[in-house]
Amino acid sequence: MNHAAVAPISQRVRDAMVGLLDDVQHFGAEHWQRWVETYRGVRRYLAQLINTSKSWVRLALHTAVCCLWMPSRDWGRFRWT
Repeated sequence: MNHAAVAPISQRVRDAMVGLLDDVQHFGAEHWQRWVETYRGVRRYLAQLINTSKSWVRLALHTAVCCLWMPSRDWGRFRWT
């Protein structure tokens, strides 16, 4: 699901991004564990949405990262929790 390439972000997504940036501005990386749990929650939600295991859901930093993925590579060596 490459949403970034086809549409602007929603107000809800923008608000979440601004909230994260405000947190980093005021507290640095102090709340990193909260961020990780948020990302894990997004993966769980997306897995439920498409009826699969969260181990099949990946969040990429940007679209170019997805373009570098090669099916022949051994992705099994990466452990996603």
